Amino acid sequence: MPRLDQLLRDQHFELSQQPVAWSATIANAPASVSSDVFVVISAIDPMARVGPCPWTPRPIAGGVLLPAVGDFALVVFDETERPWITCWTPH
Repeated sequence: MPRLDQLLRDQHFELSQQPVAWSATIANAPASVSSDVFVVISAIDPMARVGPCPWTPRPIAGGVLLPAVGDFALVVFDETERPWITCWTPH
């Protein structure tokens, strides 16, 4: 996986101009709450999958809801450039 600074540089973003959070879409449907989830951040590179991203399932009556391909997500990067899904919502 390319480093965040490489992707941003390729898209002409300066690190100082980097948004705090990025709009993304879920790129794969996890099979369980312990499955890896990847996202696509179109503003950086619409063809690159980013992740795996830590994420949280949504509790629903009788279980949990898992994200599906194409669901909307909000992603932040920590100081080690690890992406985190802060929230997601069905498409």
